[in-house]
Amino acid sequence: MTYQFDFSFLAQYWPAFLGGAWLTIKLTVVSIALGFIVGTVSAVLRVYAHPIAGRVIGAYVEIIRNTPLLVQIFIVYFGIASCLGLNRLQVITHVVLLPAVERVYPALTSQFVLLMLASSITSQISAEELTAVANVIQSDTYRSFEVYVVVAIVYLCLSFLYRLGFWGIGLALFARRRRLGTAL
Repeated sequence: MTYQFDFSFLAQYWPAFLGGAWLTIKLTVVSIALGFIVGTVSAVLRVYAHPIAGRVIGAYVEIIRNTPLLVQIFIVYFGIASCLGLNRLQVITHVVLLPAVERVYPALTSQFVLLMLASSITSQISAEELTAVANVIQSDTYRSFEVYVVVAIVYLCLSFLYRLGFWGIGLALFARRRRLGTAL
């Protein structure tokens, strides 16, 4: 095969790659924050609220677990986000949350990185995140391999930065883990 790899044309697209990576980061941070708040409130309510509330929350969890993320995004994007004017919720902060978060923090960190990687699915609803930018660039240049190699490298770097960041957050938040040196 005589295919010649040429990455030089990608230099002109760095602003687009950076813009897509920035939207990927913002989508991930907002998703993590909202997911953490909804998950924490749901967990507290499921344990301490009326049994009917526990069942409703259990049904919600099953619906979220057993429907594709893309379908959920379409429902929120095309339906609920435009018809509901939700107020900000007050989050319970002084209960038993810190020990609970500390126990699930390593798994949570992995899920956050996976969520960042899954943000690429938002390219299907025209969010100009990293994968969508790559799709546009490769359709303009017909150099799919080079474009997606660069995007894979950017995603690897983002994953490393997220893990490093969460390691630092874990050290800052959890004194016991700080003593052990195991922030994740």
